[in-house]
Amino acid sequence: MLSEESIYNLIPQNIEKRHKPPRYISQFKNQLWLEQQPNKTKMKTMGPMKVVIPSPKTYLRKHSQEPRLPEKKSFEYPDGHRLPPIPQRKNCPAIPKHDTKNFIKQNVMRARSAKTTQLPPIAVDTVRGNCQLLENSGLLPKFLKKKEYGKVPSYILQKKAQITREEEANRLMAKDQPQKHTERLSSEDRDHILQGLKQNRDKLYQQFILLPLIIETISQKNRKSTLEQELSRLEKDIMLIETNPVIYIKRD
Repeated sequence: MLSEESIYNLIPQNIEKRHKPPRYISQFKNQLWLEQQPNKTKMKTMGPMKVVIPSPKTYLRKHSQEPRLPEKKSFEYPDGHRLPPIPQRKNCPAIPKHDTKNFIKQNVMRARSAKTTQLPPIAVDTVRGNCQLLENSGLLPKFLKKKEYGKVPSYILQKKAQITREEEANRLMAKDQPQKHTERLSSEDRDHILQGLKQNRDKLYQQFILLPLIIETISQKNRKSTLEQELSRLEKDIMLIETNPVIYIKRD
């Protein structure tokens, strides 16, 4: 535009030169170069700049690269001690005689005298061949062969002896006590009291069953605990009367 003829070119213009800012150079340049220098190797990819050409006089000669053996020397023992000479034929030790033992016959006798291993008897209880030990299947009457079969168990004898001792102690106590202070409860009264206790227990049990499943209020909780206490007390009284056929009551 400035080279063409124009009225704008009549007045010379001052063209400002743009100064280029200095190029950025890191302050760690030298440090980075020192860190990378040990990892670099000279002439690693392209090789040396000038290759040394071998001289034509130093050509490869025959057998030049074969290993050279040291000079031959006479053998000498390091400690100066030699092994004893090989014994002669007449000085050889006597060979032991061959054993005439018949191993085949010995194995046959051992096999005949060995005991056979008896497998435990089994019982097949399904069509598909499911089997189990016959002893644990319940088909063998092994309980009939026990020493205790047909005898009264020891715990029953102990219970009978305990009941006998209690009856004897109650009889002696009733005999020693004066008749004016105690009175024996008759069987009719005992049955009547026992029947009344059981009726009361049934009534309380019906009330306990009618309680709601979810107990939230304090009154419901108190009602439940009261019923439980009454039922436990009645159970103890019924058990006491049933286990003691002879009962004495105190006179007024």
